[in-house]
Amino acid sequence: MHLQNCNGWSKWHHLLYFLFWPCSVLGSILMIMGLYILLWGKSRDASATVPPAKEEEDKEKQIKS
Repeated sequence: MHLQNCNGWSKWHHLLYFLFWPCSVLGSILMIMGLYILLWGKSRDASATVPPAKEEEDKEKQIKS
């Protein structure tokens, strides 16, 4: 690896950059995926709670008749 500025700071800076940049990209992707999974799960929970309300209405209609 040829560096223009070959002092100690420059070597460490480039090493840390090449180590942490892929990790930050991977972390960002994982956070976005986690948020998507969370919202997907919440939407499934919301849709699962709707049908029981219809069942209660059906029971009330049967009781009335």
